Amino acid sequence: MKTEPRTSVLTIGDAGQADIPAIVRMAALLSRHERDPDSLFDEALATEDLFGDDPWLFALMGRIDDRPAGMLLWHLAYETSHAARGGFVVSLWVEEPFRRRGVATALVAAAADRVRTRGGVYLWWASKPGNRPAHATYAAWDAGSEAVFAHALVGESFMSIARRHRARR
Repeated sequence: MKTEPRTSVLTIGDAGQADIPAIVRMAALLSRHERDPDSLFDEALATEDLFGDDPWLFALMGRIDDRPAGMLLWHLAYETSHAARGGFVVSLWVEEPFRRRGVATALVAAAADRVRTRGGVYLWWASKPGNRPAHATYAAWDAGSEAVFAHALVGESFMSIARRHRARR
């Protein structure tokens, strides 16, 4: 008797606390892939920032046949130039065996829908210049791109400028 090939099922949904280990692992893989410093995002921080009393992040999980296939972390954003509400994707990762199967597209579509239901009209993210496979995917979505410089105050430089405000009071 001939058996039918099994069709994989992709599902996208809001992450739950049980997804924290997978989210943290994928965030670390993304940091390594992007040649960023080792991720400090651990299970305690993820739990607090995703599910605490004052969450800073939202998380989506993609699953294929109930196996974690990818994740997307985002937060609310605002663009004054366009007087528009939107969302900013901080992390998007698809596990190697599940790439080129629509997981990233489905995660971004779900994030865009979540932003839209909150009154937002855009989804924004950044990528490293050398990440050509990702750029090809984004181009296929008809995502606009522009060269920008990213700036960050981190560690002591962040604390120093924050203290300037406190000193002015």
